[in-house]
Amino acid sequence: MTNFIKTILLLIVAITFSNCTMAQEEKKEVKLNTLTEEEKRVIINKGTEWAFTGEYTNHKAKGF
Repeated sequence: MTNFIKTILLLIVAITFSNCTMAQEEKKEVKLNTLTEEEKRVIINKGTEWAFTGEYTNHKAKGF
């Protein structure tokens, strides 16, 4: 191999390694809020409201 190709390969390896170490340093712990019982019912258990009990079931206002 020529020196030019060796230099290019060395640069590629160095850039890849530096990006990997930077990505590891940027990891931060994310603190999440705890869910309420209603949020757990809807999000985790896929709960929904009973049919025909929603706010817009008997909505009589005119649309746009």
